[in-house]
Amino acid sequence: MRKTADCVIVGGGVIGCALAYYLAREGITDCVVLESGYLASGATGRCGGGIRQQWSTEENARLAIESVRAFGNLSRELDADIDFLQGGYLVLAYTDEDVRQFERNVSLQRSLGLSVEVLSPEDIRRKIAPMLNTDGVRLATHCATDGSANPFLTTKAYADAARRLGAAVELYTPVTRVLADRGSLRWLAILSPTITAMTMSMIGVAPTYIVLVILLMTTGLSSAFWHVPMPVMIARFVMGESRQPPNV
Repeated sequence: MRKTADCVIVGGGVIGCALAYYLAREGITDCVVLESGYLASGATGRCGGGIRQQWSTEENARLAIESVRAFGNLSRELDADIDFLQGGYLVLAYTDEDVRQFERNVSLQRSLGLSVEVLSPEDIRRKIAPMLNTDGVRLATHCATDGSANPFLTTKAYADAARRLGAAVELYTPVTRVLADRGSLRWLAILSPTITAMTMSMIGVAPTYIVLVILLMTTGLSSAFWHVPMPVMIARFVMGESRQPPNV
């Protein structure tokens, strides 16, 4: 087990493991991921794995477009099946406000080169999901290049690839305390109970809270955490696949 590292990533979800892989790919291999449980045991393991490009802001849409391109080649790059499927994403509008927002969204998305359809309830049942209850649905948008990937397979693929490049991934290794050493201008991460890592940089990957590690220059050795709550939005979705009816 590695005792020191130049870079410590806290959290072994898809973001933490991907970060370790991309750092190692760029030559930063003195890097360790610390996960308190098993891989994808946090927010990653609780997500639906959806990968959509239908966003309401240009920044998010552009990032998602590039992400879909990356996912299209990711199994080959990581040498692992991540169960990536481009089966499309159907988003439903129920209110006048939804309709107005969807119209703005589609205009933006099309301006960025996305092929997005606007569907009536009849179109939904005829073209996409005949079994879907469309009572109350005003319209829907559909992008055929949206899709999904298995979050567990994707996380493991990133972790395995990072390890092959020289990074370390330590499971069941919770971080109990983080300290800053002013004398050496390094973060000193004190971990439970097996590792003490002197780090040049520390990256925390937290799903619900952003953990900000503050270097306090007033004392030689100090630590502080700011927990900034992020809004939680509840959404309902169903994962499915398009299927052609069998020839009979």
